[in-house]
Amino acid sequence: MMLRNVRNIGVRSRSLALAAFVLVAIGYLLRNRVFLSPAQLLARAYTEQRFLELRICRAPHSLLRVQRGDETCRMDRPQSLLEAEALIARGLRDSPEDSSLLAARGQANLLEGAYEASITDMQKALDMQPKSAAVLNGLATAYFERAEAGDRFDDHGTAFELQSHALQQTPADSVIVFNRAITASRLYLYQQSIEDWRRYLSLDASGDWSDEARQHLREVQGILDAHDQRTKTPVLTPTEFVQRVNASDPK
Repeated sequence: MMLRNVRNIGVRSRSLALAAFVLVAIGYLLRNRVFLSPAQLLARAYTEQRFLELRICRAPHSLLRVQRGDETCRMDRPQSLLEAEALIARGLRDSPEDSSLLAARGQANLLEGAYEASITDMQKALDMQPKSAAVLNGLATAYFERAEAGDRFDDHGTAFELQSHALQQTPADSVIVFNRAITASRLYLYQQSIEDWRRYLSLDASGDWSDEARQHLREVQGILDAHDQRTKTPVLTPTEFVQRVNASDPK
């Protein structure tokens, strides 16, 4: 009888230990999935499928993918993006004028490639928070991506202006400095781009993002060096020009 009781106690102990383990595991999963904010889920979606050259806040580094097509966008969206969109939709049903949710929906639209909708949402959020560096940066990214998709040079200019306004609010925001450096190069503002890349590396000296920044800096510096070399090449006199043409003439 005593042996049977000991065995029963052992079984109950193992069962309790197993139940405790399951509860801990469920709690971990709930903390790390269900209770992630829309911003955290969007950052995760960005990293899982990075189709944007510009950065978004709090997103870990990942390699930039080749430009996606509309079909890929619909069929291969990360689960984190779908979860974020569901949370945002529920939140906006209860609080349709919540500026943070409008900005989050704008960012979700950005990840979907819906740039017009993203600009609309971000602009509404900015009207409510005109000094928000995060919203200014989000709106700038939407304009940048619309410029990239539709060859709209003026949108690059709008993005640069918005990024500059954002940096007036938070001068040491490395994400916005990174983004403006890219935008400046699209506008052929190569010296500004170099200054921003150097500024970025002073804020973030190591890691994957800094490696990417160094690569951009080398590319922009190479463009400027090539331009300087061309402008330093002496102009030929008319006589030298004729001599060079004659020398190259196969006759």
